[in-house]
Amino acid sequence: MKKGAAIMEPATKNSKKIGIILLFFILLITLIIYGSMQLIIFFNDREQVTKDGVNLQQTKNIQEEKPSEVTADSTEDEVLNVMNKMTHQFVIADDKWGAIEMTPERIDQLIEIVSANNYPNKEKMLGILENWRKGNFKKVDEDHNVIWSIQDGNIGKAKGIMSEKEQEAFKKNNFTQENQTDD
Repeated sequence: MKKGAAIMEPATKNSKKIGIILLFFILLITLIIYGSMQLIIFFNDREQVTKDGVNLQQTKNIQEEKPSEVTADSTEDEVLNVMNKMTHQFVIADDKWGAIEMTPERIDQLIEIVSANNYPNKEKMLGILENWRKGNFKKVDEDHNVIWSIQDGNIGKAKGIMSEKEQEAFKKNNFTQENQTDD
């Protein structure tokens, strides 16, 4: 019996070695596939379709909403929704849901509405709107993200500010008469 047991030991050792080597190769192949997929995703996300230096994804027509119908009785969320959509003509984001053109008249209207109400985020909102009234859009991406955060946003965080050329293309695609739709 000792002879048979001695013969089985080398086979068991070889089986363990083969198993370990096989496991190593399976793990290696899995890591290579996973890494390749991550690289593809990374480069696809970075690839931006451009024409004449304008990112077409950021400037596409996203269907402008009808001009803001907010009133002195509007809720904070309704006003924030309008403010959020107004920033879309400036910001770079993966998703933008709706667009409302930012005009001096609309900014003034929102300042009046926010000032007349006791919204929980009144001071933040007025600070943002006052900057916009002054024509200060240097931090409009941060403004968007403050608004987005108050709204508990989870998709569409701003990642920067579009170039002036991209902003003009966005306005042309979303706010000019030939691109308007009657709902």
